[in-house]
Amino acid sequence: MNHEEIIRKTDASILRQCHERGYCCIVDVYMDNGWLSQKGYENWRRCRVPYLERVCNTSLPKLSKAMKEYHRFALANDYKASVNQYRGWGKGHQKTILRFSKSGMEEIENLYRTHYVDKKRLNELKEIKEAQQIKEETADT
Repeated sequence: MNHEEIIRKTDASILRQCHERGYCCIVDVYMDNGWLSQKGYENWRRCRVPYLERVCNTSLPKLSKAMKEYHRFALANDYKASVNQYRGWGKGHQKTILRFSKSGMEEIENLYRTHYVDKKRLNELKEIKEAQQIKEETADT
């Protein structure tokens, strides 16, 4: 995948995520780009691997390029940044804060943790959900 393809696929992933749920995250961009499998993601969340980059099946420069485009696109579209903690899944791991990068540097970890919210789309989705609930309630009566 070349430079332009990374940008195109990253932007498409962000748009899809925001359209479907009103926010986006870099982990799903990596999955959409084919660089992170569901199994790799689950192994990381279950604390079976020390950091996310280890289960990504592409080079760090490609991951980095997608990360830069992810933040550039979100900021250019006025999405709201929201830094999230990722914790381990499974008994005994719920308090484990997961690491994304081999280095574990806080700046890099925060870039990975940042989700972006498309407030306009999120409001649209809330309105759609409310309308559906009203429709279901009136159909039941």
